[in-house]
Amino acid sequence: MIDERYRCAAEDRAAQRAGLGVKVRYEDIGERLMKLRKIAWDRYGTTALWYVPPHATYATMEEVADGLRCNGDLQAAYLAAAILREIKARNDRAA
Repeated sequence: MIDERYRCAAEDRAAQRAGLGVKVRYEDIGERLMKLRKIAWDRYGTTALWYVPPHATYATMEEVADGLRCNGDLQAAYLAAAILREIKARNDRAA
């Protein structure tokens, strides 16, 4: 169950596709990435992330960043950069 603070359009998208067997996978990606995920999906879900699965995983967050850079506006590109910085920071701490 997701913390309601982080519930976003990704969960809504998965709920719409539940009949197709789509379930959101969650990893411990940290509070900051969950916040960035919420911002990305709520602002750009239908325009820049239409093809990205709704999972909260590092791999999917990299896809989110790619979608934001390729299909979003300048603010989306800044958001993508913030996502990639946070992924790198979390991976560096884990190493």
